[in-house]
Amino acid sequence: MSRSKKNWISEARKEFESAVAISPESSAAYFFMGLALEKNFDFDDAGILFAKVLDMNNEYVEEADREWKLIKKILDVNPETLTGKRIAIVDTATRAEIAALLVEELQLDELYKGLGIQNEHLSPANIVLQKEAHSYQKAIDTVLAIGVKGLERYPDGRFYPYDLVTKAVLAVIIIDIIDKIAGDSYLLDIPEGNEFLYRNLSSDLPFYKEIISVLSLGIMDAEVLAATRLAPYEPVSGVEVLLAFKRLKKLFLNL
Repeated sequence: MSRSKKNWISEARKEFESAVAISPESSAAYFFMGLALEKNFDFDDAGILFAKVLDMNNEYVEEADREWKLIKKILDVNPETLTGKRIAIVDTATRAEIAALLVEELQLDELYKGLGIQNEHLSPANIVLQKEAHSYQKAIDTVLAIGVKGLERYPDGRFYPYDLVTKAVLAVIIIDIIDKIAGDSYLLDIPEGNEFLYRNLSSDLPFYKEIISVLSLGIMDAEVLAATRLAPYEPVSGVEVLLAFKRLKKLFLNL
């Protein structure tokens, strides 16, 4: 699991095969091999092993059920890039990871360029780059250059790539993109008859309009964003971001 060697997944398979040769019904062997495959982005095979643990109904059932549900979500969103696959398995997405998904999965910079959308205040020539070494620094610089509400620099001029992104801020990011492409006509009110879905959302909540809009458009789900009063302040997971961006892509096709 340390993945310290280049051939770590092959070594893991050998250990797994040795383990099940000794104990064919070892739930632990199947579960941890499933985790190894998940870390190697072999999601189909990982799902098979987690399902095996559930069928055994012995040890690691709760853990395997959690991972199996995650795998199902990842296979549904089907990340198109290696970056997308890496971020799909994180429990809490950072600002840098969101920037990377915007650039690599959503290709927002190319979309804006194709639509002729410019941001005069955040053009590349006006950006003062900070010396923040990060594996997604190029994506961060791109997002800063094109301008995305919710992913701006903080007042001190730094980006803070490792800060977590809340569900409410993800809603802000999504609605900012829609607003730039289609205008504010997509900022919606609560649809009549659906008030009960959003009963935990106070109109005094920061970014209330954006939250209601992503829920009304079906880009984010009520059980994710409005399940409790604290839900909008909870960190968003990588697979939740990918699902929202997948739905956002579908919306673009209908604009």
